Amino acid sequence: MNNLISKTWLIILFIIVSASCSRRENLSFNDWDKDNDNLIDKTEFVDVFSSNYYDDWDQDDNAYLDDEDFLTTTFRVWDDDENEYIEEEEWVVGYDYMYGDYIIDDYEAIDTDNDGYIEYLEYEAALAPSTFYFDWDFNSDGEVDGEELAMGIFDIWDKDNSQYIEPDEYDEFDSYYLEF
Repeated sequence: MNNLISKTWLIILFIIVSASCSRRENLSFNDWDKDNDNLIDKTEFVDVFSSNYYDDWDQDDNAYLDDEDFLTTTFRVWDDDENEYIEEEEWVVGYDYMYGDYIIDDYEAIDTDNDGYIEYLEYEAALAPSTFYFDWDFNSDGEVDGEELAMGIFDIWDKDNSQYIEPDEYDEFDSYYLEF
């Protein structure tokens, strides 16, 4: 259950990050449903996700997502006001939805220089030792590729575990998670 909450927040993060990228905006259900059978299967989802969203996470364009890519992207997303540090309110939201079961909930302890903000190096020091990133590494090779990230996201969107995303599941996520 806790991993589901964490993966759900990752979905929110990837959609927020993707909203600012140079891809075709507002993908519809039909953009995902390539065979027009009114269902999005895992292959369709992985293909569309990988070609439209994965690059947003791969910070150094090396065809895989390492923990540094993940931390850099999540830090950028958590920094809602884009001032290059995380304020306590931003931390609480990120912690509650993403890392709650992976690290301690002590903003002051993570703010090691006691300046009232969490800078990237403090963020990285607190989160890098957690197992969150590795929970997405399905083949345990130390890297999360586009397919692995997309498969994890697909599993969250497929709420009824039917191995398909039906229109109602798509609509629920699409309307809840901003533009997609």
